[in-house]
Amino acid sequence: MTSLTSERDSIIASSTPGAEATRRLCEATDEAVRKLARTASSRVSGRWVIIALGGWGAGILQPRSDLDILVMSDLPSSRLKPFVEAVLYPLWDAGLAVGHQVRSPKEQLRACREDVKTCTAALTGRPIAGDLDWGEAALVACAADARSRARSVLAQLHARPRAGSPYLLEPDLKDGAGGRRDHDELTWSAAVIDGAPRRDPSTLVAAGLLQADEFRSLTHSADVLAAARWMTHLHGQTKDRLTAELAETMGDDAERVNAALGTTSLVLARARARLRRTLDADVLHTEPLGPQEVFELLEKGPSALETLEHAAQARRLDGLVPGFGELMTTRRPGLGHRLTVGAHCLETATLISDTAGDGALSASREAVADLRPVWIAALVHDAAKREAGAGHAERGAPFARRVALSFGLDEEAADRVFDLVRSHLSLVETALAADLDDEDTVLRAAATMGRPELVAPLHLLTAADSKATGPSTWTPWTAALVGRLVARLEAALSPDVDGAGLVTRAREHQAVALSRMSVSLDAERAFVEAAPVRYLASREPDEITRDARLVAELNGRSGAQPAILAVTAGPAPGTHRVTVAALDRPRLLSRMAGAMALAGLDILSVDAYGSTGGIALDSFVVASATDRPVSTDTFSALERLLEAALRDRLELATRLAERRRHYPPKATGRCRVETHPSGWDTTVIVEAPDRVGLLHDLADAVSTTGLDIRWARAQTLGGFVRDTFHVVGEDGGPVDDHGVLGHLSMRLREAANAS
Repeated sequence: MTSLTSERDSIIASSTPGAEATRRLCEATDEAVRKLARTASSRVSGRWVIIALGGWGAGILQPRSDLDILVMSDLPSSRLKPFVEAVLYPLWDAGLAVGHQVRSPKEQLRACREDVKTCTAALTGRPIAGDLDWGEAALVACAADARSRARSVLAQLHARPRAGSPYLLEPDLKDGAGGRRDHDELTWSAAVIDGAPRRDPSTLVAAGLLQADEFRSLTHSADVLAAARWMTHLHGQTKDRLTAELAETMGDDAERVNAALGTTSLVLARARARLRRTLDADVLHTEPLGPQEVFELLEKGPSALETLEHAAQARRLDGLVPGFGELMTTRRPGLGHRLTVGAHCLETATLISDTAGDGALSASREAVADLRPVWIAALVHDAAKREAGAGHAERGAPFARRVALSFGLDEEAADRVFDLVRSHLSLVETALAADLDDEDTVLRAAATMGRPELVAPLHLLTAADSKATGPSTWTPWTAALVGRLVARLEAALSPDVDGAGLVTRAREHQAVALSRMSVSLDAERAFVEAAPVRYLASREPDEITRDARLVAELNGRSGAQPAILAVTAGPAPGTHRVTVAALDRPRLLSRMAGAMALAGLDILSVDAYGSTGGIALDSFVVASATDRPVSTDTFSALERLLEAALRDRLELATRLAERRRHYPPKATGRCRVETHPSGWDTTVIVEAPDRVGLLHDLADAVSTTGLDIRWARAQTLGGFVRDTFHVVGEDGGPVDDHGVLGHLSMRLREAANAS
């Protein structure tokens, strides 16, 4: 068997992968088995024949394929044993995987009747050694028997398991949909109809079950798949699966593989329909699908997926969605994705109504009166992936709008399709990457979305897109996070002024404030236009204009003064609102808080809005921390202390420690610290008994850890504070290092517990 091994190795190494290579390997194996049989024939007297079954019998042999051998004889097995062993042992010794059966013609006929797999293996069988005519007659008898049971046998073939989809990124090239077994089924069907073994399905053309162009396409697809399977075998893939790694090395050839799988699957579906004498328009007809036909199919949900795949493969969707047929074989592997672009879009569209077990998703479904825009968005949401590169959502939105119009939707509905495609990644990206308890997170997402009527359909599209991506993408946890975000977006975009509707209020306040400003006030207008949504929503237009003047005044002083403050009446008797515009710098919040404590002010709440254009704008609600009432002298002292603190002329820590000795804490209790990394920053929440200089100490602890406070909110109630700091690291992003966060928590507890 050294010669067989050498010849096989030579063929495998030198052949161009494809059907011709499988035939050459088959012929070499045939000849080797014939030689073994001739040598072993001296050990047996009587009639015998060796038959190659299955793919080997059909003349198709891959480098790692099993050899399926039938030894047929009327002799008893005991007399055949030396002969059979003399044939098989050298093959096994050569490292080949060989399966064998020893049967008489009657036993083979009975086995074919009892087991459809045995039958199909024989339908492509081929005698290669011994009494060839006798063997051929036995195979014809098995095929003729199958023909007598054609209805039953064909039904079993049609019920054959076909794993997956032709458009998987990692398809099964043998047993999967569109794979080698689909081609084999057509050959088996030809053998059953003809009542004789067949090597290919060519006789189905004369029978009217295949068209000539379909047979040519099928032959080409078989060659493409043979080449791909050859490659998988060379790379050690014994299960004929085209892995992502191998597909990457194949480049465009991987897309041709998906095209071949899709073609084979479509041709098989048409042949099956013709066999059933069913005028199935979705499979047999080739005219373009109309909008209503597509909507009726999508309304059926996942049960219509295969029909839609066949229609797309036959280019019947291209009239409505130009180029969709190409997308069926476009491969853009991404995290979790398992299908080609077109197949993924089709599955997404059929899953739009799948809301089972998800109350939030069901509520969104009930809120959407017309699913047509969502279906169209699902069909084309990844269409821009026909071109590689980032930004497919934005690039695909204009195309999606044109498709919506071709489906007959009006301008308003087409605009909704545009928005859905443009935003189809936003819910999952925000829900998984951001802190949903962070008000700014919701505000940014709401500001991007813009319209409340977009939330529910986007929820449906997001869920369907994630489910179609892969089983690990839409988990119960992901569904819960997205549902939570959807609820908060609906609140943020609500027109009711009830603490929600923040985005709408922000835009209204911004518009009013700008309308009150002269066009010549460039600095003030620039501040209002760049101000964050959260700030705009929380301030009335007249406050915004005052703040704008404050910021512009500070800008006009060119750094000669580090901060300017404005004082107005507070929200409750005995309170004042102090708004401070200051040049941004390290430890800014802690310095301002320390100066206020030294001025005898108790900080009841603070909204630190972060820096815009290098200037931070913070708003404090304060009251007297002593028995003395707050007066103009208090704020004059605050101005002096604040300037000294910002110019590093004030020993804040020492001065505050002295003041704490005279003013003990107002309550006792333990400090609690929480940290929550999110999409843009890390939220740090500190709950502790209030005392003199606490906000200074907490903010200073954050800065000492090497973090920057992006914005903050502090509240004091009943002698206890709940201070929330949104912090970022040196890279300007959230901090998720457990060591850093642990160190920060320790410093905050130490600061809160300092006496």
